[in-house]
Amino acid sequence: MNVEELFSDWLNLWEPPKRLNLSAWAEEHFHTSGEYSSGTGKLRLHAYQRDPMDCFTDPRVSEIVVSSGTQMLKTLLMQVALAYVATEDPGPCLLSHPTETDAEQFSKERLGPMVRDIPKLQAISSLSTKSRSSGSTATYKEFPGGSWSLVGAGTAGNAARRSIRYYFGDEVNKYELTKEGPFTVLAAERTATFGTRAKQVYTCSPTTPDGEISRR
Repeated sequence: MNVEELFSDWLNLWEPPKRLNLSAWAEEHFHTSGEYSSGTGKLRLHAYQRDPMDCFTDPRVSEIVVSSGTQMLKTLLMQVALAYVATEDPGPCLLSHPTETDAEQFSKERLGPMVRDIPKLQAISSLSTKSRSSGSTATYKEFPGGSWSLVGAGTAGNAARRSIRYYFGDEVNKYELTKEGPFTVLAAERTATFGTRAKQVYTCSPTTPDGEISRR
């Protein structure tokens, strides 16, 4: 090896690691669980799932809207994005669901198994509800540099007093109007602090033509 090759190799050691787009990250690190999937193990995406996922890691994209049938993309996109945020690009996350019960069920049926079965999440001890070193609960989980907060969309206060980098609105057509206006609007306003680094994700199964998901 000559001096130029040696110097080039030395410079490469100082290069930051290349960040994978979300679909590539998912197939390398995400594991599905028996509680919500017919198969378990490493995730293998369908072609139609890749572009919506990669929008989440595209710095040019600030808002993602997914209107699709059940068991196709919506919930998986949110799960993969949440896992990615916690391990690769942390920040405060807010996930809103039609009701508080829906939020609790999402945590139990999706997030709990996800944390248990994905090695990169297992390494974050504060994500466990058994952790005594954090304020981790069923609907609030901390990790270094960020958190997951799961709330019902029926109460305006669930969006107040928060700075949010990532907002996920699930099944938005089912939201009741709060006393202060649409919950999605209130939550989106809380991302302003993060400017172009903020992401908003809205998902819903198609319901009525005038539903919120259709207006986006």
